Amino acid sequence: MKSKKLQFIYLLGFCTLAYFIFSSSSGGVTGKATSGCGGNGCHTAGNTTINLSGIPATYVYGTTYTCTLAVTNIAKVAAGFDLTVNLGTIQTITGQGTTLFGTTELHHSAPKLDSIPGTAFWLFKWTAPASGGQLIVNVAGNAVDNTGTSSNDFFGTNQFTFAAPAVATSPTVTNVSINGITSTGATVNASVNANGSNTTAVIEYGLTAAYGSSTAMTPSPITGITPTAATGNITGLTPNTLYHYRVKATNAGGITSSTDATFTTLNAASVNSIEQSNIEIYPNPVIDYLMYNNKANPNNVQFTIIAVNGTSQLVQIEKISNGNYKIQTNTLATGNYVLLMELDGKKYYHHFSK
Repeated sequence: MKSKKLQFIYLLGFCTLAYFIFSSSSGGVTGKATSGCGGNGCHTAGNTTINLSGIPATYVYGTTYTCTLAVTNIAKVAAGFDLTVNLGTIQTITGQGTTLFGTTELHHSAPKLDSIPGTAFWLFKWTAPASGGQLIVNVAGNAVDNTGTSSNDFFGTNQFTFAAPAVATSPTVTNVSINGITSTGATVNASVNANGSNTTAVIEYGLTAAYGSSTAMTPSPITGITPTAATGNITGLTPNTLYHYRVKATNAGGITSSTDATFTTLNAASVNSIEQSNIEIYPNPVIDYLMYNNKANPNNVQFTIIAVNGTSQLVQIEKISNGNYKIQTNTLATGNYVLLMELDGKKYYHHFSK
């Protein structure tokens, strides 16, 4: 009698142990995403593949993705899984038969019958962090006969990696120059490298280095990874006035501004372009000299060269004959200039570069 009681106790203990082993496994277990669910009389490795879709090769910070997990074994009728992520958060989707453990581990609640022969699918959501590095997703999938036992079930593991977004680089601004200075406006040019992110550029200008006004430059947006020529016009200025200006470029990586520079608008009184006269000036751009020629009016001329910052430049002027002058420019630095000429009480201007 005592022997039968012991047999009954042993049988009850075995059934209890079997219940915990099989029911817990069928409902999914945690901590198996990397190693799989083999060992200790559990499932066997082999013939089971895992695929994950829905997350791009390079994810975007703060974005939520709907993901599809597939566990495939053509010889089996159902499957389960355990999945972990190293960053971001997982969210369940109603009706998928999944259980969330914390915010970074997900597993099946019960074996899921194959949606198509040999493959079971689950949907879930993953939200990318606001910052971080490479995303690593580890998955263990187990394909089963769905008989309630672990015999003849096969598991597989897989790891999926996704790159973090590249850090945007602020734009680069070089070769800032100004030309076309008149009594009320000017044209500003610059080379802007977007460094791979869409970039907008503006000219900031005003009576002080605090600026206060701005105007857009074109093209807009500036794109690519090489310098792009950008230009913009400043209008509505006051004659004979010193202005500060700079070029400011903005993209997702930040803001880059050129150094402060100045120019002086021309005096509005009696200032004319040489196109309104018989004056000929050449070459442009210059190297060592400018030639002035006015056969229609041989009277003496007074010359002043002004740099874009408004300062007068000292140069040698040689009178070759009446109405003909040679203006030395070999001492000028590379840049843009205005040649002012006063002839018979009238003032004329000519823009040139070196």
